[in-house]
Amino acid sequence: HLIKVEVWDGTEVVQYSVNVNATRRIKNIFNQGLYTSYAVMEDGTVKAWGLNSSGQLGSGDDDSGTYPNIIPELLDVNKIVSSVDKTFAIMKDGTVKAWGSNSYGQLGLGYKGDCVYSPTKVEGLSNIIDIVTYGLRSYAISNDGYLFYWEATTDNRNCTNPTKVSSISGVKEVQMNGATTLIKCNDNRLYLLGDSGNGALYNNITSIGNDIKDFLINGSCMYRILGNGTVYAWGNNS
Repeated sequence: HLIKVEVWDGTEVVQYSVNVNATRRIKNIFNQGLYTSYAVMEDGTVKAWGLNSSGQLGSGDDDSGTYPNIIPELLDVNKIVSSVDKTFAIMKDGTVKAWGSNSYGQLGLGYKGDCVYSPTKVEGLSNIIDIVTYGLRSYAISNDGYLFYWEATTDNRNCTNPTKVSSISGVKEVQMNGATTLIKCNDNRLYLLGDSGNGALYNNITSIGNDIKDFLINGSCMYRILGNGTVYAWGNNS
């Protein structure tokens, strides 16, 4: 039977009819905000459609797709995470596959190069339950609370392999914008993480609060909510 899916393409809402059967029901749908969408099916396969200029569809080429098609050889997927022109699949076994633009090493494959048109395993990641990606930087959280990062660089630093942030553990949630990363841990402490400016691999971490109930990065504004309901805000106030 057909399921109607509506996607905002930047100018209007476009409606697609996705054909599913008893073995391929939709688990969730993800749209990365720039003309490419993914449907994770209950059987662990993934359908993709939309813009494919950097191989975002994982189809093995750069031909855009106007109809949802299964990504070849991508099985047992738990979750899709994508940003602009790169995509990550968190597999049911906790490993990660990546595809899309890799000109600066943003896929975490250990090298800078051409676009990757098919899902490729990211070495060094296991037991992963979530990935957060923004711009050219990405983080992965493991089920035992460890944090890994990789990013695209235009200088001589080699940050293209997932690297464990050794100075923090018990990570529960990560949010970031282009310049700031906030990390909430299981003990309800909130940390600010950033580059030390001297090529250090993101070990410059500062505790900025405890008893954190919730937090939010919204553009260049940041908020933290304490257990007693008190709200703190900082950032751009122009």
